[in-house]
Amino acid sequence: FDMVAHPFIYALLYRQQPLLASSLRPHLLPESLKRELAEVLVRESTAFEVHCRDVFIRPENLGGDGFVASYTSLLLTMAEMGVSFVIGSDAHRLAQIGRTSLAPDWSRNQPPRLI
Repeated sequence: FDMVAHPFIYALLYRQQPLLASSLRPHLLPESLKRELAEVLVRESTAFEVHCRDVFIRPENLGGDGFVASYTSLLLTMAEMGVSFVIGSDAHRLAQIGRTSLAPDWSRNQPPRLI
């Protein structure tokens, strides 16, 4: 299947150039660009990876909670526009595959549950 592999995950850049990395946070993207990206992904049946390791396990690698909030806002916008997701663990060892269990329910491409 086709997918965009963990976009906006740039831990090395954050560690080496934190000001530059902070200026590239997803919430700073123009709304028109977010919409266009979502439209292309939907039209081309291309999924967007939800990266579990650095977002949900080690967010400090990406600048902490501020980045996570920024990234999550982009992902939720994508979900609202009908983008499909792939959950990625970034596992480098078999024991790390379970990281995907930390992904939020909406990233599993299930209809939202009403409470």
